[in-house]
Amino acid sequence: MVKKLNKLFTILALSLVSVVAFSFSVVSAKTSSPKIEIEIDYGEYDPRYLPEGLVGEAYPVFPCEATYGDEILTDVDVFVYAPDGYILPVTGGMFKTAAAGEYKIEYVAKREAETGKKSITVNVTDDERALSYTFDDKTVSNAYTGTRVFVYNGAMSGGIGDVSVTTKVVSGETEIALSEAKGGYSFLPEKSGEYNVNVVLSDLVGRKIPFNKTITVTDSEAPILNTPSLPRSVAIGSTIKFPTADGILYSGDEKIYLPVEIYFNNVKVGKEMEAVASEVGTFEVKYVSANGENKAEYTAQIEVKSENDIFVENHLSLENMAAATASGDMEYIVKTVESGKNASLYFDTALPESALAIELKDVVKNYGSAKIILTDSKRADQKIEIPVKKFGDLYHAEYNANKKAILGQSGEVIYEIKSYADGRKFEGFDSGKAYIGVELYSVADESQITLFKIGARRITSRQLNNTIEYLTSPDYSSVLVSYAGDAVTTAVVTAYDLFGSSVPVTFKVTAPDKKVILTGSADKQYSFVTEKYGRYRIEYQAGSADAIMTTVYCYDIVAPEIKVGKLPASVKVGTTLTLPEAEYSDNDTVNEKLLSYVYVLYGNNIKELVKNGSYTFKTAGKYTIRYVVYDEYQNYTVAEFTVTAR
Repeated sequence: MVKKLNKLFTILALSLVSVVAFSFSVVSAKTSSPKIEIEIDYGEYDPRYLPEGLVGEAYPVFPCEATYGDEILTDVDVFVYAPDGYILPVTGGMFKTAAAGEYKIEYVAKREAETGKKSITVNVTDDERALSYTFDDKTVSNAYTGTRVFVYNGAMSGGIGDVSVTTKVVSGETEIALSEAKGGYSFLPEKSGEYNVNVVLSDLVGRKIPFNKTITVTDSEAPILNTPSLPRSVAIGSTIKFPTADGILYSGDEKIYLPVEIYFNNVKVGKEMEAVASEVGTFEVKYVSANGENKAEYTAQIEVKSENDIFVENHLSLENMAAATASGDMEYIVKTVESGKNASLYFDTALPESALAIELKDVVKNYGSAKIILTDSKRADQKIEIPVKKFGDLYHAEYNANKKAILGQSGEVIYEIKSYADGRKFEGFDSGKAYIGVELYSVADESQITLFKIGARRITSRQLNNTIEYLTSPDYSSVLVSYAGDAVTTAVVTAYDLFGSSVPVTFKVTAPDKKVILTGSADKQYSFVTEKYGRYRIEYQAGSADAIMTTVYCYDIVAPEIKVGKLPASVKVGTTLTLPEAEYSDNDTVNEKLLSYVYVLYGNNIKELVKNGSYTFKTAGKYTIRYVVYDEYQNYTVAEFTVTAR
């Protein structure tokens, strides 16, 4: 009897365990089914500390996303409850906050019989936190027609939540186009009159508060003369080519271009816009544009140096700096002369964009900061400044026109160029060339830097090699594709040495069979016909510099041919059929380099490669026999036959 009872208890216990296990599995299955989830997008706000609303204004309804598992639900309702419990309308994503108190925003999503809810609360007070804006003192109140006006970002305060700022300039009924600038915007007034700067602050609760400043623009009696870019020094005997400059007189709606005269060493420069530096010394360059007695002038100094051009210092303009390198040294070192003054180093020749680079390092650093300066070879207003804290063990700065950036030694971007030095948005260098320099600030004691590289070549001693830098069309190095009979045009390629002198460039075209088919000077374009299949090489050569090359691939688009004898239309199951040999040929690829094979296709897309030239038909049905051949250019031909096995 005891044994029977124990057995009974065991059965009951096992039954109970089964029931519990079944119940658990049911619960688990139930809880594993998806639920409606609602995610609210608070933007930059912390949901724990949402901004308060303002009595008498409005408050936004934050967007949300409702999901059911992987399904995105579109049936979502939003209900806003006022402090008194009334439901408020939502218009344009906002609801009115007429009274102080706590407002509830409830999100309700539905899917068939399922309903999901989520709510947040917003407190509304009468704390106005008034929006305020003060224009920057650097934003002028008066300007001349034709001179660029900068509207700097002012100081703002107050507001609820995030505050956005919009700025526009209006003259009469016309909105003036604004350009992005460092710290604000700029515009160029080409007519006199009043220009209204309208700044609107908008905050979270829907307030839009305008602030205005009037800039009065008047016509100058003297012309507006833009600033040319000039070299700081040249070698004796060299020809100085002066860039043009516009002298513009604005009068009412008229824009009058006046003559600009150029003087070098008090001698008027002729129409050719150049002068020969015939003696050593420092000479004045003057640009003058006049409207009667009213003149606009720009003056600069150019130093004419001795004829010895093999030493680095003869091609540098140094201010508060001097060469510290001895004749036998393998590095070129410069040092500061006086403490308490800024110092600078500029290379005198404008370099093409493709070779605009400098490489240096600190030997002794006793200055606060430094800048790399790039200035367009013709327009002084196209100047950029790259701030540098220190040059360290090796500092490499290379301009990249496509990326509008300065690259480091490994090609990485170390500085994105956003604006010119005057704040305008950077648009590149119009002339395609620029002067490069280094400026040191807050020199506390003697500092020394080593100059390793100017342009694309290294400086290994005090002497400067007259190396060649390429300046060419941007597509000379691209890989071209042609077909037999196509005409290919060579690029115009020019080269300059490090001192800005042009260097002759020649080219040659080599056909796939290694024969040279065309040579000439790269100062103009030539054409040749790609008659052979394969790779053509166009090599450009200037002096002893490394050649640059364009590759042209001439592709064959003619498919090979197949000739095959007859195959029977039908065979008996079990028959082993010797397939006829095919003859393959191509217009260019020799037979030994043709890729060919035969395969059989039958049943449910079953493929079987034919080996040893014969095939056995094992089952009844239709068989497709395919002969395939490829040439070296992946052109192919297929010959197809159908055989029925009965």
